[in-house]
Amino acid sequence: MKIYNVLQNVREIVDKPKPDVYVTDLTGDGVNIAIYFWIDTEKNKPIEVFDIIATEIKNALSIGKNRALSSNMVTGQSHKQNTETDVK
Repeated sequence: MKIYNVLQNVREIVDKPKPDVYVTDLTGDGVNIAIYFWIDTEKNKPIEVFDIIATEIKNALSIGKNRALSSNMVTGQSHKQNTETDVK
């Protein structure tokens, strides 16, 4: 639910279609997730939105001071293109 809360609070993500979050793998190092969302590329730069989302998700999933659950991919979709970026 923390990831959905983050996505609902990022104003650059459009409301429809709604974002989706999937667990793609469970590993000894953490959880790999795929996050799908739409943005309006006429109003926002995808890389800037990805940075906002990745930072907010990392902060929301932080455990303790120096450890966080890891996600490996954030995927954004716009009306013009599908784009992907790695989140470390």
